[in-house]
Amino acid sequence: MLEDLSGQRIRIDVRKSYKNRFISAEYSLNGGKPVKVKLDLPGKASTRSESFKEYREHPELRNADVAVTVESLGQILKTGEKEWKSGKSDVREKAKAVAGFAFVSAVRPLSLLLGFPQFGGACSTFEFVSDGQKCALSTSLMIATMKPDCDFDAKFGMPCDSAQKLRTKEQPKNGKVGSY
Repeated sequence: MLEDLSGQRIRIDVRKSYKNRFISAEYSLNGGKPVKVKLDLPGKASTRSESFKEYREHPELRNADVAVTVESLGQILKTGEKEWKSGKSDVREKAKAVAGFAFVSAVRPLSLLLGFPQFGGACSTFEFVSDGQKCALSTSLMIATMKPDCDFDAKFGMPCDSAQKLRTKEQPKNGKVGSY
């Protein structure tokens, strides 16, 4: 969950299943309908360690075309990474239409933040909702660990547990947690 200085809220939920061979991410802007991206991974391994071993033993998997699905508001785009990267089709325009042009504009600035390891799980899916923008690092950003902030979490409809509420009371109200 992130909030920019203007109050715009972005939530990213990343899931990875070695067993089912996929990476997915749901991006939502200001509590709106999510934009979902799913990457179907090549290979047959069902655990992380088996996957690493499989990629070492079968380097051709690194060049396999990964199936990509972008979905939002009842629209679905199915493509592959190779088509996406080729630049020969209008697949990027179709992805922007599925995600929504305003959504794409809103998430593009996240590229500098998502380059940090703490947020890196979203990088494999991010380019499909950001018009090809890739994750990158920036020396103009600083990441800090802060105490929980129940008020911030409530903006995203997330509940606070009793331990978190206690830690929130101890926190001074002099900054935004998770802002970018």
